[in-house]
Amino acid sequence: KNLVLDFYIKNVSPNLKCDLYKEVYVNEDETIEYCTKCLPDSGFKKKFYPFYDPELILWYKNNKIKFDEPPLHNAECDAVFSGDGPMIVSPSKNFEYLIEEGTDQEILLEAASSNEIKTHYWYINQQYFGKSKTGEKLFFKPDKGETKITCMDDKGRSSEVTIIVKFY
Repeated sequence: KNLVLDFYIKNVSPNLKCDLYKEVYVNEDETIEYCTKCLPDSGFKKKFYPFYDPELILWYKNNKIKFDEPPLHNAECDAVFSGDGPMIVSPSKNFEYLIEEGTDQEILLEAASSNEIKTHYWYINQQYFGKSKTGEKLFFKPDKGETKITCMDDKGRSSEVTIIVKFY
């Protein structure tokens, strides 16, 4: 680790510890992540991974920049996770989309999530539409009118946006 000499103003400068790297429980070959609920009695180790903001992770993946990320969570775990769902990047919330009638124009579905999320599940008007890996783009052909779009991550957290589609 590198040390950097910098200035500090007492009672003014922030004194925050870096929280980018977080400790994660993984199996010995680092292919499965465990939480405290599904942690086995043996056969695991602790490893530190960087936890970037979802927007940065999406940018890294879109630009094919490799970074160290934790493996998939234990598939046999039945823990319920809390926190925010995926950040839907496209389509934009409460936005009106004008589609040229008679064309095959589609709307992009894209979401950003923290790097422990590997898969997004998409629903259009509460009907399952498809799944995508984080950073992967998915498109749908909209119908006229109000459309509710929901994105759920592989930990069961979701977020939604509503858009209006008009044809011209």
